Parts: sequence; structure tokens; C-alpha cells
Amino acid sequence: MNSINDIPRHRADAVKASQDPARPTNKAAKVAHPVVQYCQHHQFSMWDAFKRLMKAPISTVFTWLMIALALALPAAMYIGLANVKTLGERWDGAPQLSVFLKKNVKQTQADALANKIKEASVVEQVITITPEQALSQLESTGGFDGVARFLPNNPLPTVLVVKFGGQFNSSDIQLLVAEWRLLAGIDVIQYDLAWVDKLNKMTAIASQFSVIIGAGLALAVMLVIGNTVKLSIESRRAEIMVIKLIGATNGYVRRPFLYLGFWFGIGGGVLALILLQGLIGSLADPVAELSALYDSNFKITGLSFSDSLVLLGVSAGLGCSGAWLTSWHYLREIEPR
Repeated sequence: MNSINDIPRHRADAVKASQDPARPTNKAAKVAHPVVQYCQHHQFSMWDAFKRLMKAPISTVFTWLMIALALALPAAMYIGLANVKTLGERWDGAPQLSVFLKKNVKQTQADALANKIKEASVVEQVITITPEQALSQLESTGGFDGVARFLPNNPLPTVLVVKFGGQFNSSDIQLLVAEWRLLAGIDVIQYDLAWVDKLNKMTAIASQFSVIIGAGLALAVMLVIGNTVKLSIESRRAEIMVIKLIGATNGYVRRPFLYLGFWFGIGGGVLALILLQGLIGSLADPVAELSALYDSNFKITGLSFSDSLVLLGVSAGLGCSGAWLTSWHYLREIEPR
């Protein structure tokens, strides 16, 4: 906060003018416009608060680190959920399901079922895999070379691989599956996208949990900054009383403490971004190696530029809010007597 010597200069000029008859008394020529004074006081308060933080670098850095950890945890959960959602939306290959027909279904009936399934607007393609083709694929890719020689007959059924295209959602697929199960000749429908539904439901639960955790940690940030501002107010109680004695309002006295909370919030937000960037960097290679095992090019991503600005804005807002609540409460109790 400004010291007593930092009271706006126009007040001191007015006193000198009253004592010196030769000094011009035209206030309009010497006193700045109130808007200019207001902006100048904001500028001075902002940089004065920053200088005071730099006078105690160790305690300031520790406070920033506490705030950064509280901000980085919900931000890391947000990054994780965003990457999981992206992973669910980017499964390799076209979304599809497999329709297993009964053993007694003839090829003509299988073709009729394929044509019936093609009538759905979201169906892009239906591939018919005959029992012979399925057995051949099993031998070539499943490690069962020559297994057909030991089988009295082919146990595999005809399979219709249904691929989807265009705009659709999970509810559309579920309705179609329920309708197709009623068709004669269909035995089992394997919904290959069921894991995406489960993933989305788990992500929704995790999102709600992260919101609760984020709200709790935001309150913790406000309490940390508020307690720090309270200590600063108590250490300058006598100075505040003198400034109020000469006419300073609570808003005028509160302003430097608001900038104190602002700098605490900004510093904590910057450290949080650094911690998150380090976390993403440390996980990038392991995630890429795991993705390569599944023949995928998935890469973990961090906060975008706009998300980073939002994090800094939230941290600064929490700092100002905590400082305002604390200064509003305690400055009312400090009155000159």
C-alpha cells in the first residue's frame, strides 16, 4: 500500500500554495483531472504491490507455489479428461458393429439381411464374411494355420460387418441394434462401440468430480491469499490509520491490497502453467510409445493458448476476490480514534 509520503501530490501542492502567496492558486492549472488521478493511483498501487512482494522473495515464491499446486491439480484433471474424450472420438477405423447370423442361414437370406441393414441412413457399408472367408482369416492372422484339417466342419457363421458414416450418435446405433435383433436369421450383434459409451459415461462422472475438486481448491486459493493479505494489513495498521485520519476512504486504502492479491494470483497461475507443461512433457514419450503399440498416432495435448489465458484469468480473479473479501472485512475495523 502507498506510504504516507505517497499521498497524491496535488494535496501537498495545495498546502504549499496556501502558504506561498506568490504561488499560483489556479487549481485547474495544477491539479490533474480526477480520472487521471484515479488511473495514476491504480498504476502506482499495482507496481508498489509488486515491489513489496519482491522484497520478500522466498515467502512470495512459496505462496506462489502453493497457489500453483492448487490450480494445477484441477487443470491437470481437465487436460486428462480432454485427452480421454479425444481418444474416444478418434478410434481407429470406421465405427462398426458385427452381426453374427445363425448357422442355418443360407447365402441368399444373408444377402437379404445385408440389403435390409443397408436401408438405414447411417449405414455406409455392409460387408458379408462367409464362413469360408472367416476360417481363412483365422488361419492366416490368428496363428491357427492348418486348423481346418482337424475340423469335421466349419463352425464359423456368416458375419455381416456394418460400417457407419455421416452424422450419428450412440442412441441411433442402439435403436438400430434393437430393431435388427428382431430380424429372422440374426443370432448375435456385437456392438464394437460399446466401450466408447462406457468411456463417455466414466468421463462424465469424472468431469463432475473434477468440478467439485476445482471449486474446493479455488476456495483454498482464496483463503491462502486472504490470509496473506490479512497479515499485510495488520503489519501496516498504523499507516492505514494515519491515511484514514487525513481523509482516505476504504476504497482508496483497499486498492493496494487488491493488487497484492492480483500479483499472488498471476504468479501462481504462471507457475501452474509451468508445472502443467512439465507434466505434459514428461508424459509425451510414454504415451507415444503406448499409442504405437496399438498402431495409433494419438498424442497427449496440453492447454491451448485460450485455455492458458482462462487459467491466468481465473487465478487473477481468485487473488483479487480473496484480497477484496479480507480487506473489506478488516479495513472496517481499523478506524482512527
